[in-house]
Amino acid sequence: MATDRDDWLDETKKFAEQCSWVIIALDGAPVTCSLQAFTLGLVAKTADAKMSTAVNELGKPPGEIESLVADLRTSAAAMDQAGEAIPDKCPEAGDRCADSWIAFERAVDDFQSALNAWAPYV
Repeated sequence: MATDRDDWLDETKKFAEQCSWVIIALDGAPVTCSLQAFTLGLVAKTADAKMSTAVNELGKPPGEIESLVADLRTSAAAMDQAGEAIPDKCPEAGDRCADSWIAFERAVDDFQSALNAWAPYV
């Protein structure tokens, strides 16, 4: 989990550095941001699948980390959903679709927070 967590945090940091909604609102979304949104969608699906597999194989998580598992899965699903909404609302690379990107950036922030909450356990 520690390696996965670090890799996932690295991907969220890349997005934060390259694709702030402020930049997108002013200049439009570069193609790299759409690719980052796609990549983070894969990260979200992977995180959820790994948590689901762990729960299926090990059973209900101990009370100490039960909320961490739930928060990670919830935030991953929200990030995936917000990322998938971008192509529908912003079909052209470079479109100025600030609302969709703001929602995605918030979802990425929530996912980062959920990952950071695992720090004492990994």
